[in-house]
Amino acid sequence: MRRFIWLIAMVSGVASVAAAAQEPQVTPVAITEACAFSVRGTQTECGHLRTALDRTNPTEKRTIELRYVRLKSRSRTPEPDPVVFLTGGPGSSSLYFLNVLSRSQILEHRDLIAIEQRGNGYSEPNLLCSLPEANDVESTRAAYRSCFEQVTARGAPLQAYNLREAAHDLVDLRTALGIDQWTIFGTSYGSFWALQYLKLQPAGVRAVILDSPYPPQADPRDSWVAHLNGLSAVFQACESDQQCAAAYPRLRDRFVSLVTQAMASEGGVAAGGQLIGLVNGVNFETASVHLVPRLIDAYERRDQRTVTAILSLDPYGLPRGFDIERASSTGLFLNTTCIEDVPFPGASDARLALRENWPANIVDAAKLTDNSSTDYCNGAWEVPAGDAAFNEPVQSNVPALITVGALDPETPPEFGAVMGATLPSSTLAVLPDSAHAAISRPSACSTAIIARFLDNPAIKPDVSCLERDRPDFNLPGERIRMVRIGR
Repeated sequence: MRRFIWLIAMVSGVASVAAAAQEPQVTPVAITEACAFSVRGTQTECGHLRTALDRTNPTEKRTIELRYVRLKSRSRTPEPDPVVFLTGGPGSSSLYFLNVLSRSQILEHRDLIAIEQRGNGYSEPNLLCSLPEANDVESTRAAYRSCFEQVTARGAPLQAYNLREAAHDLVDLRTALGIDQWTIFGTSYGSFWALQYLKLQPAGVRAVILDSPYPPQADPRDSWVAHLNGLSAVFQACESDQQCAAAYPRLRDRFVSLVTQAMASEGGVAAGGQLIGLVNGVNFETASVHLVPRLIDAYERRDQRTVTAILSLDPYGLPRGFDIERASSTGLFLNTTCIEDVPFPGASDARLALRENWPANIVDAAKLTDNSSTDYCNGAWEVPAGDAAFNEPVQSNVPALITVGALDPETPPEFGAVMGATLPSSTLAVLPDSAHAAISRPSACSTAIIARFLDNPAIKPDVSCLERDRPDFNLPGERIRMVRIGR
């Protein structure tokens, strides 16, 4: 939140408040509990962190509980420094990704801890809400307003659900678990969270992995640009692949024609935006990006069976015992966006530009895929703007590995370069066969890069093996499938 200058006459009052704020409101404690989730082939320890709900309010005595799961290393003598996973979204439950995390090579030598961000489904109190059906801007605004009224009726102090509080939660978790140092692994929006923690307590960080990072100074209004650039990257990759180009020729032109036809016959620009959004959803995931050409081809041929088969794939797999109703917190998404992102314009060095020219009607339709919630922060989700420092680049010499997908339609390679500019001890690895959440399905090469980095973060890992990685596009007649780890 914004800083205020107080009159000298009020200094004594400020001093007393500051002194009160320094007194610990709640002693953080990690409480072990029976695991509500089972992860095949991996031993787990579960618990929750009980800590202060609102550290900025010295009179607030309520607590918040944040679930965590510790996936145990497959080694009999694991390294003492675990890796802590910070989820994306904002609003996506970190525990939803336990199945993917359980297959990570990180577990060969280290434990891996997944901690729920405050406000997500497995925190209490959370910002979950039920949403009425919405299909346009006005009904969506009404749905978001309904969510706002639900969480405020429960007494949730919305100002306490911010990144600074979330970073302090990590400080408390490390202390409560008795961990001297750990590696921070933030994916997507989790990279934003990781940087805030890095700024707060760098001494506790051995190294940091930023996967598909979102720079603090990026502008949320550029999301539609990233969506079209991601499609451009897939179309170019297909054209450069002999088999893909033969199976799906002139893919970009066919996509433009398909969206134009939808706009002409089904409902104008909204229909075009919906189609772009559906294709972008498949393009978004590293596990499914190889299916984008086949999806466009199926739409064009009106092959609803293939379309349905592709759109219904689950790229992660629901952990046993996980409540799907807790997978996504719309309230946290809106609260975070309206406090920390929308109020602040993006810096010029982090703005995105279209990589190629698109017809005006496609641009208009793509703008409807903007997920920044710019239109909803006023009138639907009423919270004051946060501290502008949240949107300033973070300077740090802590060793960092930045992994980005060349096909990513949300946090493109440009963002990786922007992030690395203020992290001089970083290595940027652009994965040619990956989209978003690049290391959710690492190749043999990227797996080796991560392993080398974790073994010795002080030595920049060799990333030259990435030159051999290419997307393995799904061809007509092949089984519709997700890509595997170690592809």
